[in-house]
Order: sequence, then structure tokens, then C-alpha cells
Amino acid sequence: MQVVLNYIQNPNPKIRYAVCHCIGQISDDMQPKFQESFTDPVLPSLIQTLFDAVPRVQSHAAAAITNFVEGMEKENLKNYITPIMQKCFELAQSSISICKENAISAIAAASEAAGDYFRPYFKESVPILFDMIKKHTTKEYK
Repeated sequence: MQVVLNYIQNPNPKIRYAVCHCIGQISDDMQPKFQESFTDPVLPSLIQTLFDAVPRVQSHAAAAITNFVEGMEKENLKNYITPIMQKCFELAQSSISICKENAISAIAAASEAAGDYFRPYFKESVPILFDMIKKHTTKEYK
């Protein structure tokens, strides 16, 4: 995994995107062992990639987070829920459609995986979701 993570800050956005894709795929195929073994190096790297300057990379980081947290125990997610929610709430409200979509998926997956640890974010999440449902009625958002 360290070989893959060495490229997550590569200057080429296609490589950063590929790293997120790789992590997302491994997260899906090898859960929960992958998450148990690599939470500490992987999640902080993906969270940092949510701040990438390229929306497609941000979006794929959110998708990789979705896959990663689906195989996690809530106790292991406890320390990461705040930065995930903060950035995903921001992306859901102010980014392009592909980022919004994957941010909402990451919020949903993290909230399910976090269980009671999501409770402090519930009040903030509901208005964001209702606002999206109300505002985004065109075909690409359905």
C-alpha cells in the first residue's frame, strides 16, 4: 500500500486519480482486512485528497472514501469522521455535480459506518440534503 500512497500527491492529476481508484477498488474487494490493516495511512491521505485542486480527483477521493468506510468498524472511523464530514459537506454545497454526487455518497457511507458517532453531524446534514433535493431537479442530478 505504501507504494501506491507514494503517488497520491503526484503532480499529474491522472496519477492522483488512479491512486484513488486503486484504493477504492482494493477497499471494495478486500474488506474488512484492508481497512483493518491500512486505516491510518489510507484515510488521512484520502481526506487530504478531498482538497485537491482538480475536481475529478476530489470526486474520486470521495468515492474511494465511500468504498473504504463501508468496510470499517465504527470505532476505527471515530477519529476520521469530523474531517470527512466537514469537507464532504463543503463539496456537497459548492462544487460541481460529480463532486456533489460523490460527496453525498461519502456522507451516506460514513454516517452508516460511524453509527452513533455521526449524531453530531445530523443537524448539519439534513438541511444540506433537503437543499440539494429542492435545488437540483434537472436530469443530471436525478
